[in-house]
Amino acid sequence: MERKKILLPIILYISLLAALGFLVLATEKGSAELAINGGFNKTLGQFFRYATHLGDGIMYAILIALFLLIKYYNALLLFFMSILQTILAQGFKKIVFPDSPRPAAWFENQEGVVLQFAEGVKIHTAHSFPSGHTATAFAIAVMLTYFFKKPVYAFLFFLLAATAGFSRVYLMQHFFEDVLAGATVGIFSAVVVIFLVRKFLPEWESRKGLQGGLIRKG
Repeated sequence: MERKKILLPIILYISLLAALGFLVLATEKGSAELAINGGFNKTLGQFFRYATHLGDGIMYAILIALFLLIKYYNALLLFFMSILQTILAQGFKKIVFPDSPRPAAWFENQEGVVLQFAEGVKIHTAHSFPSGHTATAFAIAVMLTYFFKKPVYAFLFFLLAATAGFSRVYLMQHFFEDVLAGATVGIFSAVVVIFLVRKFLPEWESRKGLQGGLIRKG
């Protein structure tokens, strides 16, 4: 990817991480989340209820299946990235920070706090850090930006990932620090896979079986 083509996504992702980092450091844990929940809107709740699925693991399966039909090489990159991102996110969530409570549990015994939840959303109480949905959404966004390269796509993929990340806070499933960590894990996973494959397996992209996917032009 040419330098000017990667400048926009770099600026977007670094700006988001910096903004989230500032928010986490400058505010008391839970204060921003409570402020957002205080203005909860049922319509927005339903919108984010569905938008949050942009970070579901099933998105990997859908995209990998799609790219198997378009470009096999891209499908392999997505596959390797899904493994790395899942290991990192779940490793932090279940092994490094197993006792990290989600907002519903964190605010449960705080006097005067009444949370509002979107109808139809299952509220979890444990394994909050980091946000796995956010990690998936940002890993996919970075990888798709690498595939398509155009700035307009970079902005679109970034917007979708950011929406998925914010949905986790709006739905009271995660704190902003969880979203920050999740976005970092996702971006890191995509960048590492791209770097390693390009550096150590450059011939993969030029192999006959890895160029055209399963669909061949007649």
